[in-house]
Amino acid sequence: MTASGSGRGRKPKPGRITFVGSGPGDPGLLTTRARTVLANATCVFTDPDVPAAVLNVVGSALAPAVGPAPAPRGDADGADSTEQMVAAGPDIRPALGEPAEVAKILLAEARAGADVVRLVAGDPLSVDAVITEVNAVSRTSLAFDIVPGLPATVAVPTYAGLPLGSTHTVADVRGEVDWAALAAAPGPLILTATVSHLAEAARTLIEFGLSDSTPCVVTAEGTSCAQRSVESTLRGLTDRTAPGAGDPAGPLAGPLVVTIGRTVTSRAKLNW
Repeated sequence: MTASGSGRGRKPKPGRITFVGSGPGDPGLLTTRARTVLANATCVFTDPDVPAAVLNVVGSALAPAVGPAPAPRGDADGADSTEQMVAAGPDIRPALGEPAEVAKILLAEARAGADVVRLVAGDPLSVDAVITEVNAVSRTSLAFDIVPGLPATVAVPTYAGLPLGSTHTVADVRGEVDWAALAAAPGPLILTATVSHLAEAARTLIEFGLSDSTPCVVTAEGTSCAQRSVESTLRGLTDRTAPGAGDPAGPLAGPLVVTIGRTVTSRAKLNW
């Protein structure tokens, strides 16, 4: 006779998907909510741009699990083993593939019962690919949250002493860009780029009417202790040589934030 309370075949309760913005890089700039979610996270899919200092927060509040101690040396069968506290580390994986593929993985984990964190560099709804992931999740019945993060395109210029004011334009030149609208935009331009995109982006802006003498600041590793900024002009950025190539510390590398416009003249006074 089968007991009526048997749980055999019962599907696990679906988990929740939380999209968390990691901010610009400095873990001190995580929101309180983001820090709490990350510290208690057990299953995380992360962007490659999220720095190690932020990843170190993941799982930091998890309680250790109880498990058997390893058998004493020489005691092959471990008959006298005792229980001990074993660290229960989080499962951190890269979010690989196209947005639709990433969304499928997030949904599969949540349907299997896991509470999933999707960790995004900057702010989740400031990244086109992540917006696609969120839209895919929203079309299902699974619960999800979005925890905002401070965008690098705001924080990094601030750390470099570059006031953006109330009117500025942001673009990621690693993807599709409306160059005509970008060149004609009022106020400072803040671009996200890598060295491989920088020269062509500068040339294209000049072709669409932006003066080649427009001042620029290129910043790498923004908000971290290793932050470096190089001042140039739009013409100077058309050189395929990486900014800072002649510095003792070497050329700038990795994700770059490029601030373009007259606001660059404020840097001498406000670079704190």
